[in-house]
Amino acid sequence: MFTSISCYTLFDITDTGIRSHIRSAKFPMTDKHGNQIKNENDWKCARNQQRNWETILQILSLRTQPLRIIGPRKVRTSGFIDKDSVHAWKFTFESEHDQVFGDDTDRFGNLKNDCNGVPMLMGLGENMRLTPYLTTKNGFINTYFEINN
Repeated sequence: MFTSISCYTLFDITDTGIRSHIRSAKFPMTDKHGNQIKNENDWKCARNQQRNWETILQILSLRTQPLRIIGPRKVRTSGFIDKDSVHAWKFTFESEHDQVFGDDTDRFGNLKNDCNGVPMLMGLGENMRLTPYLTTKNGFINTYFEINN
């Protein structure tokens, strides 16, 4: 049985598909969503968005193989900062063994521990001031997970 899980983060984790070294880039070019990359600065931004996405996937892969990944995409959500609606990036995935994410007190306790404090790249598409690392517990949370019904 597969469990569908969503992740929301305030960090820009756009899946641009930019994985190459800049020396092999030929400008202008487009990322996997058709966004124009006209110069080195555009390329660096797209590459760093991709790096953030890869970081999140690597953390998930420490405990399970994420399956049927959808996203990430930019959404408005009220899951952060009280009830105010903010822009965040959301993706969903399925896990065959979702129990590996939990501990004795929290369904995502182990996953929160794995994520908490992991450095992220900033200055991309974020629309608020963040600490330069994932925060999944205690204080201002910038990333969280939920089970989809």
